[in-house]
Amino acid sequence: MNKHTSIIILAAGNSSRLGRPKQLIEVGNGTLLTKIIAEAQKSQAKDVYVVLGYLSDHLKKIIPESVKIIENEHWDKGMGSSIKEGIQHCIKHSIPENIIISVADQPLLSHVIFDQLIQHANSASIVASRYNKTNYGPPVLFNQLHIREILKIEDQDGAKKVINQHLNETGFIPFNDGVLDIDTENDLSKFRDGISE
Repeated sequence: MNKHTSIIILAAGNSSRLGRPKQLIEVGNGTLLTKIIAEAQKSQAKDVYVVLGYLSDHLKKIIPESVKIIENEHWDKGMGSSIKEGIQHCIKHSIPENIIISVADQPLLSHVIFDQLIQHANSASIVASRYNKTNYGPPVLFNQLHIREILKIEDQDGAKKVINQHLNETGFIPFNDGVLDIDTENDLSKFRDGISE
């Protein structure tokens, strides 16, 4: 039986390298952010949270009512700030046994990946997505055992620091497409070219 899992989607940044909000990039019939949210909602996770910061008033309008919105006033301090804000809010409202930290700029992320993370949670206290032999990252599932440690990360850090300190307790699922995230116009072109092929 799958344990109570919450997904936290980080969507607070200002997309400085792209030069425009990546959350609003058109993907299919919606935006990059709404696509990631839809995939999270299709998964076996019980709750979906989205952390907003930059353009939060605008982004709120495109987020389904069933999704819990968390506003991070200090989003500009770094990803760690949004991770901590998301987790603190999440554990105030429910006590999930697992939390998945996801980002809002992986256009090829699907509910299948979220479900694989959840399924592997029975055999590892951290489950990360492996893009290739040497590269891994989000989405990542953390058992509640690691929550206190994540809440101590610096604002400018991501959760990878915690993974690296517990590699012997970390399981991995394959997510080759996770290597593509939209940070630049070149990344976006690669994604668009892949769709049209």
